[in-house]
Amino acid sequence: MRHTFTSLFIALVLAGCNSKPLDSWQLVDNGVLTGAFSPNGQLTLIGTLYQGGAVWNSRTTNTLFRWNHQADFYTDIESVAFSADNRVALTADRYTLVSWSTETGEAFGYWRAPAEISAVALSRNGEFAFVGMEDAQISKFNALLGGVETTMFHQGPINDLAMSANSNRLISGSEDYTAKIWNSESGELLLTLPSENQVTKVAISDNGQLALTSAPSEPVLIWAIDGKRAIREINLGINAALASAVFIENDQRLLLGMRNRQVHLYDIAADNIVKTWQLPGDSAWAVNTSRDVIAVEKSGDFILALVSDGQLHLMKE
Repeated sequence: MRHTFTSLFIALVLAGCNSKPLDSWQLVDNGVLTGAFSPNGQLTLIGTLYQGGAVWNSRTTNTLFRWNHQADFYTDIESVAFSADNRVALTADRYTLVSWSTETGEAFGYWRAPAEISAVALSRNGEFAFVGMEDAQISKFNALLGGVETTMFHQGPINDLAMSANSNRLISGSEDYTAKIWNSESGELLLTLPSENQVTKVAISDNGQLALTSAPSEPVLIWAIDGKRAIREINLGINAALASAVFIENDQRLLLGMRNRQVHLYDIAADNIVKTWQLPGDSAWAVNTSRDVIAVEKSGDFILALVSDGQLHLMKE
């Protein structure tokens, strides 16, 4: 499928890399470690260095909650996730994780992980938390009653996790040059997806039928899970690297957030880039050189992008 490079390169040019956001806001000044949007894009959650975590209303940019794992101490929040029903959020530092109500802002679960945490995901209603760790394990925690329900294994540290909106399937990406698809209820391994390099970013469609994997210096791959094969190869260029991805519009399209302040809207059936936005990075807000688009989401008729310098951008196709 290497022939797709030429067509996609042309598509990128036609899409126009000069498209700009409708509006932009600076949510935090610096020290952003991670971020996520709720599935409907209504909420923005950022984890920071030395400043804990905070939740904003994405459209008004009003701060709703500020979260730390200990009273009177700022937590370095390194991993975050939302449940598909938008009612629960998860924050993690290096060894502890907390589940929170997005309605009241109150914490209702606190655990200590058995190894260093590298990625997290939540089931649809937030009942279960999935925690990927540096020791190659994925633990499924019961977020309501406490305790580990089951454990899944790679052969190398876990880089990323994603949960289908129906909570049936979990995808994990690892430094062992594989991504794995799991039955999220039983922990059964359903499929191993090979890679030419460590898998740094994964995504899974709402219905659990499609998966995305990304590895350094390799094309982004889209997989038909039940068909056990790659159906699309997206070559975004030698120097391009994926930082975030989400399936949208009934799993017909993808939003791809890059490490160079670009956001691509990709049509899966047509196999082409529909539009590209170049996010600004030279304003007085940009107090560091961070360029990663760490979260992307569609919210109604608009597209949201969060950059690791703390800027939130609003776009429209």
